[in-house]
Amino acid sequence: MFPIGDDNIQGAGPSLSTRGLLVVNVLVFVFEAGLASGALENFITEYGVIPREIMSAVDLHTLLTSMFLHGGWMHLIGNMLFLWVFSNNIEAVLGTPLHLGFYLAGGLAASLAHILSDPSSTIPSVGASGAIAAILGTYLMLFPRSRVKLLASPATRWGSPEPTPSCSWACGRSCSSSAEWPAWGLQQPRPAEWRGGLKSVALVSASSLAG
Repeated sequence: MFPIGDDNIQGAGPSLSTRGLLVVNVLVFVFEAGLASGALENFITEYGVIPREIMSAVDLHTLLTSMFLHGGWMHLIGNMLFLWVFSNNIEAVLGTPLHLGFYLAGGLAASLAHILSDPSSTIPSVGASGAIAAILGTYLMLFPRSRVKLLASPATRWGSPEPTPSCSWACGRSCSSSAEWPAWGLQQPRPAEWRGGLKSVALVSASSLAG
């Protein structure tokens, strides 16, 4: 099952940060795809996060650049799909500048967690998964009752149509190629609510690995 859409906050402006991040990630990957095998390996080594180098205070710029690299088409498509579906509502709440900073901070936190898990590693790590994990954690906290549309195969078995206590993303009844999870409408959270939600997202980002 793959998410293909959700309820959007009414009256929200254009998602400039979300769209910009998506475009940059895609363009960088297109550039990667055009490189020869040896050149690609050098490119990933140059701009991916290598824990041993970061622990030696070398190539610190890779903490940022690694977020915009991906290891394959499915890696890119998966991350960008979740970014496109879930990030715009977060941007509507936080605003474009704060949303962009939050996205980058989530990716940075995941990279640091990865580095600390194996400080001597010389294997480069790439991907936006840490930043996407921060977005998903925030979305879950701010919009637990949002209606999420899914693309599912005919063989998918659907669970109970009733919402779970922790999240209203309960499965629907249909076995068609697209389905819609039930919810009770989307409301923009109050500032006190999203501030509380952001505190818990640090746990999501810190526990995820970059890539």
